[in-house]
Formats: sequence, structure tokens, C-alpha cells
Amino acid sequence: MSLFRFSTLALLFCVAFSIAHRSARGATPAPADEALVDIKKVDPTIVVDLRYAGTRNIVGRALYPPGMPALVRASVAQRLVRAQALRRWLMKKERKS
Repeated sequence: MSLFRFSTLALLFCVAFSIAHRSARGATPAPADEALVDIKKVDPTIVVDLRYAGTRNIVGRALYPPGMPALVRASVAQRLVRAQALRRWLMKKERKS
């Protein structure tokens, strides 16, 4: 398994675990009117692939305008930042070994 694929899977696992852990603790879900933020402005190192901004998707055409930012809730952005930091740490650790 390539380092990129492993780190991507680890990042997805961390995000899923974070969401499940928060739900299990009985945390109040984020309100529907929570502000949306551009994830690239929160952490520019996060790689964004908006599938529906291009033609490589199920409908075969772009559904978002060119240059559309990846908007997420502020609480989700903070969890993604933590997951990205863990991903960087894992990649650094793997390079040392």
C-alpha cells in the first residue's frame, strides 16, 4: 500500500472516529445554521477534490462553478485540521522508519 493511500485512509478513519466518538458521548450536534468556512482558508495543506466540480463524477458534467471552494461547517473544519495534523505526524513517523 502506498504511503499516500495509507495516509488518506488513516485521515478518513480519524474523521469517522471523531464523528462516532462525538456521537457516542452524546454531544450536541452542530446547529444547521452553523457558519460555513472554506477548508483551504482554515488549513491550506488539506487536499480538496470536489468531484462534482469536474466531469469525473456520476453525472459526467460539472455541477459546481469553476473555482468553487470546499465549504464545511466550522466544527467539521476543526476536526479535519486535527486529522490532518495526525496524518502529517504519521507520515513523518513512517519516513523515519
